[in-house]
Amino acid sequence: MNYNRKSCPECGSKNIVKIIYGVPTDDMIEAANDGVIELGGIDSSDTNPKFKCKECKSCWGGMEIGYIRYNDLRSINIFIDAKRKEDRFYALIDFDDKRVCWYKDDPKLNKRIKFLDHYGFKHLVSKLKRMNFLNWAQFYDQKGRVTDKGHKWEICAISKYGYCYKKGDYAYPKEWNQLVNLLYNVTKDENFKLYINKEEV
Repeated sequence: MNYNRKSCPECGSKNIVKIIYGVPTDDMIEAANDGVIELGGIDSSDTNPKFKCKECKSCWGGMEIGYIRYNDLRSINIFIDAKRKEDRFYALIDFDDKRVCWYKDDPKLNKRIKFLDHYGFKHLVSKLKRMNFLNWAQFYDQKGRVTDKGHKWEICAISKYGYCYKKGDYAYPKEWNQLVNLLYNVTKDENFKLYINKEEV
């Protein structure tokens, strides 16, 4: 069986395997055990990532729903998981109303909103472009990490024409701390500092 390889968009490594979905055959299991492929599970979708980097664990290659441009963005939804429910964190960057909303666990109890003027929001978008936000890999995976040294996180960027979805399992893009610091600088909420990737500090 022929498995195409590409270079990793995150770290540039050529140590790449293709992710295969569906009920695994004996040949697929053998190939996975040999490190030739990665088994992605039974569920298959065009949006599932197609390749995985064996060096940095990034996954990419799934079809994004629509072509996303910064000028077309309507919102960016951010969810950061935690061991304790009360530490789960949500944030929303609303492009229509030029505001940032954020809360921990229960929006009815502690939802906060910061409206930005035209220049403030333009600066925020400029920072997102600089950190190459829309080109982050679809999935970051670091198996074996313990929960007190990181978090699971999900980000969904929604535009007029579709969305792109990013997530991580105790692993982060190299620009992660730039995003967290950007949100802190906008909101001045110390809670954001809890989600800094300390290995990059």
